Amino acid sequence: YKTILKRFSTVGVVGSGQMGSGIAYVLEVNIIKIRVSQNKVIIFDNNKTQLEKSNKYITGLLDKEIQKGTLKAEDNDKIVSNYHNTTNIEDMKSCNIVIEV
Repeated sequence: YKTILKRFSTVGVVGSGQMGSGIAYVLEVNIIKIRVSQNKVIIFDNNKTQLEKSNKYITGLLDKEIQKGTLKAEDNDKIVSNYHNTTNIEDMKSCNIVIEV
């Protein structure tokens, strides 16, 4: 994932189930850890309800990281600002690489 994040500024994830959400989460957290905060992660799903579940799942994981002290609140804000979810496949055009799960 570090190589992906260093080479590509916008990473897309198609599918917001547990696996897609997990991949998006790992990418987002590591954007902060390897200091490439200009990177973005876009997660696409045609099911808006599933995207909402994914967002809650990722937010919950980030909250746990803050509570454990492994993530700073200001880093969380950066992660949230670099994470986007969409039901419009056209939004994936800006991605340099797309991971389908």
